[in-house]
Amino acid sequence: WVNIMKRSKLYYISVFILAFTLLFSMTACSNKNAKLDYANMKPEDLIKDFKDKKELTDEDFEWLMSTYQYVPIDENLIISDDNITTKAFKLLRKAEIKYSCSEESMKKLLASEYPQVRAKTFGQMASLFGTSKEDKALVIEALKTEKEPCVLKAALMVLGNSGEDPEIGEFMLNMAKHENPKIRKQAAYSIGSSWNIKMKGALDAELALLKDADKEVVKTACKSCGNLADEKVIEPLVEFLDNEELYNLHGNCMESLSKLWLHYPFHENTSEKAYRASMNYFKKTPRNEHVPAWLALSSISNISKSNIDEWKKKATYYNPKEIIDAMTDILKDPKADFVARKETLFVIKTHGGKKALEALKPVVDKLSDDKASTIKSALESHLKENN
Repeated sequence: WVNIMKRSKLYYISVFILAFTLLFSMTACSNKNAKLDYANMKPEDLIKDFKDKKELTDEDFEWLMSTYQYVPIDENLIISDDNITTKAFKLLRKAEIKYSCSEESMKKLLASEYPQVRAKTFGQMASLFGTSKEDKALVIEALKTEKEPCVLKAALMVLGNSGEDPEIGEFMLNMAKHENPKIRKQAAYSIGSSWNIKMKGALDAELALLKDADKEVVKTACKSCGNLADEKVIEPLVEFLDNEELYNLHGNCMESLSKLWLHYPFHENTSEKAYRASMNYFKKTPRNEHVPAWLALSSISNISKSNIDEWKKKATYYNPKEIIDAMTDILKDPKADFVARKETLFVIKTHGGKKALEALKPVVDKLSDDKASTIKSALESHLKENN
């Protein structure tokens, strides 16, 4: 009888311990699923249970990622990094607490009901480089049914350099036709990446985006299309440059043209046609406060000394004297934009060095307009920098 009683006590103690353990687990689980008072929390509050860990479990990681659900999506379809979840991840890195997005975690997070969480899951990937076939398959499958603009934009931002992959390329081309102009704008930027030169349909997509109804989409396409290193973009860019009313596009257009013929800092591309289009723009008169745009000049104000000599052997059209003469004419013209006139000094220094700057002294001394003294001071500053 005594032995029976002892066994009975052990049985009830075991049951009690098991029940307590289950209750604790359920409480912990319910706590993790409970709504947070996110607005009044600090980053430290989110990771207080992780501070003694060396690495987060998948469950820990998924829970922390899930707290992005409380972060608003702004008008540009961006989830700002100024939130306590992002800051909590930074604290983990600072404390050298490891975490990663496993295949199982990615699968769960991409299926989240919250678009913020799905968008940030793409952000964890960084790119397709180094991504497993399994993870890539998950991404492709998720994108087939994804409709939320902020998630689509996040995917474009992360996968933008992977357009040569047929399935990713197809997704990007579809986004170039999306009804939301903010998605098309991101598509214009992503498709027009130098990584996508061999992407099937990239050039046609950029050419179509140059004709988009949305001004911001067109502006982005003007800036990005030159990365594809194809002279077919020159004609539509020149049309914009010939239209003075579209002066706000001129800087972006010239940036793309310069990528075709100067290609700073790599100096690999060459295009005499793009060079001539650029020179024609710089020489165009009469000038005014908008044309030439100072950003157009800044697009050719840098060269890479380590790569330029080899490039010059191929770029037989390159004529520093022609560039300097065109810049000098802009510098002397009181009708030209003052900032553009000052920018000519950077271009002249880049393509002619100290000797070209010194040759400007008598030119600048003869200036008599209301900006003459400021331009003279700017020239003196450039000369001092070259000493």
